[in-house]
Amino acid sequence: MKKIPKFKSEKEEADFCAAHNITDYLSETKEVKVKFTRLKKKFVSLRLDEKTIKGLRKIANSKGIGHLELVRM
Repeated sequence: MKKIPKFKSEKEEADFCAAHNITDYLSETKEVKVKFTRLKKKFVSLRLDEKTIKGLRKIANSKGIGHLELVRM
């Protein structure tokens, strides 16, 4: 298997990754444990005027999502 070279910048690394198949370098990699935690959320109540709600619905509709999902983003 091939060795992964040392990079001088993130751009150089990105260019290398775009031009090479990572499976050629599997012997150079090691398994790591990753733990994802979900952030605690708090309930918030908002009062919005009808014009703002209509605007939110229009934007959300153009993105193919609900207006409440858009607000949560």
